[in-house]
Amino acid sequence: MDISTYFDYSRVLVGKTIRSIDQVEGGSIVLHFEDGSVFKVLMGLYHSPEEALEDYRTIWTNYLKDNMQNPAIAQAASFWTIFKSGLEAPSASQTDDGFLMVWDKGIHHLQVEIYLSGGVYDWFHRVRGVEKLEGEEDIKWGQYSAQFESTLGFFTPEGYTREATHNA
Repeated sequence: MDISTYFDYSRVLVGKTIRSIDQVEGGSIVLHFEDGSVFKVLMGLYHSPEEALEDYRTIWTNYLKDNMQNPAIAQAASFWTIFKSGLEAPSASQTDDGFLMVWDKGIHHLQVEIYLSGGVYDWFHRVRGVEKLEGEEDIKWGQYSAQFESTLGFFTPEGYTREATHNA
């Protein structure tokens, strides 16, 4: 993906390929490029954290759309299509085995790793401070347990509901 498509205000970024995207405290966005360089979009460019997160959501959505030929990213896009209405865009990167998406909200940490081999994914949820861990492994793509859907409620503004997400 040519990053200049999304950031035409900075010549520094033209022609670079994104390796991963992270959001950090305060709504700033950090882009990691294939050449090892890093670019941080500072919160100061936005009027609010919500505006920064909305811009990041657009970058994430465009990244998925523009890289659908990559099987790992296509699987991540499929997941995002199902659950995007309630979730913020994740910190994400391609792995050797597939694709990793990470969400952090307060004391809650969620990871979803999509594997190319076997058509499965794993997820785990950690609650910091009480060190509560839960998750599932080797779940067939397209299957989502009640436990997983319940966990999504910690990462959505209004709490996750299947109806709201699937009808959005």
